[in-house]
Amino acid sequence: MPGKYQKYNKVLLTRRRKNLCLASTLLMSLLFVSYQFFNYYVLSNESVSIVNSIDEPNTENKLTLIRGTHFNEKKFYTSNNGKFTCIKSGELIDFSKINDDYCDCEDSSDEPGTNACPDALFYCSQVVRGKTYKIPSTKVNDGICDCCDGSDEYISNNVIASFNRDLQEKTKHFLVPCPNVC
Repeated sequence: MPGKYQKYNKVLLTRRRKNLCLASTLLMSLLFVSYQFFNYYVLSNESVSIVNSIDEPNTENKLTLIRGTHFNEKKFYTSNNGKFTCIKSGELIDFSKINDDYCDCEDSSDEPGTNACPDALFYCSQVVRGKTYKIPSTKVNDGICDCCDGSDEYISNNVIASFNRDLQEKTKHFLVPCPNVC
């Protein structure tokens, strides 16, 4: 008789483990979805403007992003008595030197929106399906639209005039002026 109850107890324990696993997975999924909705709500109610450099006046109560930066990097681009602290190296430079087309910081953090620093990253302005796209900063203002919104080509450099728009549509590679294909 002990074998019969032992088998029944194993089945009962297995069912409890499965139910516990299912309940914890469901709880984690619910937490993740609610976190995503919260972030969407916060971001959709925030008024965002993108400027080329930090020393442009921010007269309205808006969140200001520096061209080429990620939304989460906003905290690094705040004023410290008119100075900017390079993110990794800790150097202090004037805010007016951000995106001035000259690489002042060793870590390239002062040039997120230009192609001055070869090892920097440029974050496209448009967020597509919750994903932010980044490209090497060497592709900024090279005449080829790498971001789907064309934010990497803010200076119109007409490189090839004979590459017509129909051919660009077919190949999905666009030249300036960039269409917004997000």
